[in-house]
This record gives sequence, structure tokens and C-alpha cells, in this order.
Amino acid sequence: MHFDFNFTSKKISYSSAIYIELFSIYGFSFYKYFILMRGCGYFFVNKRKFSLFSLNKLYWINFFFINNFVFDTKLRLYKRGKKLKYMSFSNYKRSRVNSGLPVRGQRTQTNSNTCKRIKH
Repeated sequence: MHFDFNFTSKKISYSSAIYIELFSIYGFSFYKYFILMRGCGYFFVNKRKFSLFSLNKLYWINFFFINNFVFDTKLRLYKRGKKLKYMSFSNYKRSRVNSGLPVRGQRTQTNSNTCKRIKH
């Protein structure tokens, strides 16, 4: 059986476990996996394969993810557009993003684990 998912450009293997294939997609999280399994009537079956799903379930998965979430290239473009939006304004947040410093109020003076660098 062959089925193409429209929510990602990545080719999904039907012979390996679902969670391995889906977590390799950019933007796919544990929460989305939980929603997927619950919607299909399962509770965290890690060994399950796509080849064991019926065609109706595969269509439901495809329809559900297209209408409710953004993945892969669309997500990258969305994040990039959001960053470019900050670059178009002249404000404090833009200067922090440009210099590579934290934007949301994290400490940089005493906390060495945070991003503390100046771009030249």
C-alpha cells in the first residue's frame, strides 16, 4: 500500500515505527503524537507501523494535520517571517535579536548558560 502525506515533503517509511518517522519531521512534537494516537484510538503504541493502519485512518491523519498544524517548510517560513517582522521595526527587541542576545528578559550578566555573545 502506498499513501502520500500532504502535510510534509518528507518521505515516510511504512515499515518502521510511527514515532520514529514522525519525530524526524520538523515541527512534530510529543504532544502532536499524543493527539494522533488518541484520535486513532490507541494509547502510546510505540511499535505500531503505518502499514497496519487502514486507508480511512491514513486519510484522517492527513486531513487532521493539514487543517490543524503547520510542519516542515511552512513552519520554517512562518518562523523566518516572524523574525523578519522584528527586523522591519526599529525597537529594542530588534537590537537584541541582531546582537544575538536573549530577547525575553533572561539574565546575561551572571548566568553563563544563556546566550551571551556580540556579533561583529
